[in-house]
Amino acid sequence: MQTNHVAPQSNRHLITLAVAFVLLNALDAYLTLLAIDNGATELNPIMRALLAQPEWVFWSSKISWTLVFTLALIIAARKWLTPVKRILTLLVIITAGICLFNLMGAVL
Repeated sequence: MQTNHVAPQSNRHLITLAVAFVLLNALDAYLTLLAIDNGATELNPIMRALLAQPEWVFWSSKISWTLVFTLALIIAARKWLTPVKRILTLLVIITAGICLFNLMGAVL
């Protein structure tokens, strides 16, 4: 039988960071669409190209890429827990900042 070498507290922290990252990306997508409706321009060229497609293409790409990347990080955390938690923490902070930026574009 294989034992889990990661403490339950570390697992909860990792999952909390992963869920926060996914939810913030969904919020980013929503706020991006609001900001664009308000006259803003998407700065990311990949997302800009996706926004030229039907809206479902943008949503499915944004969410699926986020989920696949997050799952890859969770799998990597089995071997490299501390670096993955640091990466996720940084990604959560950056994505929260992007959401704030998009919120300003949506309301101003």
